[in-house]
Amino acid sequence: MSSEKQYMLVAAIDFGTTYSGYAFSFRDEFLKDPLKISANNWNAGSRGLVSLKTPSCVLFEPSKKFHSFGYEAEDKYAELALDNQHQDWFFFWRFKMSLYKHKHLSRDLMISDATGKNMPAIDVFACAIQFLSMDLLQTCKNQVSQIEESDIRWVLTVPAIWSDAAKQFMRESAEKGGIPSKQLLISLEPEAAAILCRYLPLDKLSVGSNALSPFEPGSKYVVIDAGGGTIDMAVHEIQQSGKIKELYKASGGHWGGANVDKAFIDLISEIIGKTVMEEISKSHTFDLMDLYREFEVKKRTLVPGQNGKAVFKIPFQFIEVYKLLTGKDVTNTIESIQKYKDSIAMKGDKMIIDPRVVHTIFSPSCYEIANHLEDLLEKCERHDIKTILMVGGFSESRFLQEQIRTRLPDCRIIIPADPGLAVLKGAVICGHDPSVVTARVSRYTYGTCTMVPFMSKIHPHSKMIKNKRDETYCKDIFAKIVQIGQSVSSEELHVLQINNPADEDKDVKDIQLFVSTKANPTFITDPSCKRIGCLQLDFKTPEHTQKYSVEVAILTSGTEVTVRVKNKSTGETKLENLDFLA
Repeated sequence: MSSEKQYMLVAAIDFGTTYSGYAFSFRDEFLKDPLKISANNWNAGSRGLVSLKTPSCVLFEPSKKFHSFGYEAEDKYAELALDNQHQDWFFFWRFKMSLYKHKHLSRDLMISDATGKNMPAIDVFACAIQFLSMDLLQTCKNQVSQIEESDIRWVLTVPAIWSDAAKQFMRESAEKGGIPSKQLLISLEPEAAAILCRYLPLDKLSVGSNALSPFEPGSKYVVIDAGGGTIDMAVHEIQQSGKIKELYKASGGHWGGANVDKAFIDLISEIIGKTVMEEISKSHTFDLMDLYREFEVKKRTLVPGQNGKAVFKIPFQFIEVYKLLTGKDVTNTIESIQKYKDSIAMKGDKMIIDPRVVHTIFSPSCYEIANHLEDLLEKCERHDIKTILMVGGFSESRFLQEQIRTRLPDCRIIIPADPGLAVLKGAVICGHDPSVVTARVSRYTYGTCTMVPFMSKIHPHSKMIKNKRDETYCKDIFAKIVQIGQSVSSEELHVLQINNPADEDKDVKDIQLFVSTKANPTFITDPSCKRIGCLQLDFKTPEHTQKYSVEVAILTSGTEVTVRVKNKSTGETKLENLDFLA
């Protein structure tokens, strides 16, 4: 990946769980004003609205040919559903989290659409990214017609807590979608948001005009990227140069705004019953999506402790299907449920919910986030962090804000204007200056497989092997190169030299790479370890010595990992990205 070339244009894509968007800026404009960033205005189709993001949904024809993305896909699917012609089409929405939930991610991953039909995940992601990139490119060419595709640095955002395999999956999806890999930068979402906030004036950070900037050299903070799917937390320190150093490995979990949406849908399902909800999900998918959207919009305005009740419009089909399948009126059913008879009511197609019930919808996610944040600050106690930067769409939730303020009253909470766009705009700045983060903390222990002389008092007998010279060795030793929690500078090379006894009938050696979630794994077969790649080196030399010497190096360049393997006898070197999807 070229980080030295000065690209004419930086184009960033923020592919989110619920909404996606893109933004861009030209280099000459960036040098004058880094905040001069253009974002697309999406026409919300049948809703008659204009927004800066579009729903993360993709529609394919029955032949699996790509049809549309975003609002256009929603409207077409709704049109098909009205005529009951949608069953053979493939409609994917809120599918990004599939890359986080699968522990053993591979290129062959299949994902299900809204009605349970499967397609290869890489095809779905690739088509979505291709649509966004082509739309972005056309928007840019409308401004500068002579721009060439080779003039563009592409930036794709991913959660910081995603695995290396998930990051690689997104890179390969983007490449399949037409973005040249050498022009693509993977940007971590909380980092991108923090980078933007560094440039924002104080009045855009909700800290007051007389307050000290939270981004002065020496400042430390936790950034919470609260999106629809994952919650990312990163701990940063501003260096004297103004660049960012990560102080603790990124962490978080699946507690985003979509979980609150699901809690609301689960409440509806509890009232109307599982059988009715399954029928609606299968035969009235778009009505279910309408309910999700109704809550998605309304939840941003809900305030903890408000005296008034929350009112939600329930799609007519919910009421009709319930009556058809049960012979009952949903209003009477609610009144018969002891715990809801005084807190939930139906009037026509309006569901009126008591504030106490609304609180139970938000509480689980907000509680998990605040718990994790408290735990993180305790682990980073020596850094004395008192500033919390909240970004992402879910950061707008007053319920989440109140939970964090209540649990951490001594911390300063900073929420920038338009927190939902912070990641996207920050990714553009990151594309112009990829070196803005000087050091990150490794989320894994990286190493390779080696052998050591067998010692009966230390090594299990099952690991003992003999070579052709009848020498005994212990196999499967995890030789550590980088340790979990270790601070690693950008472009830093971590080298390990291994001397192993040769196996004379093999001229080609497999150099295997492993990761572990433990700091000091003993064997590559430990439960915490996973094989992530293999490189082959030719060890046939004129001397054909009895031992071979290998230098294995991990290069932590930016947000991705590269390995370099060198045959010390011949000087042969291989440098390539690890294959986490093998």
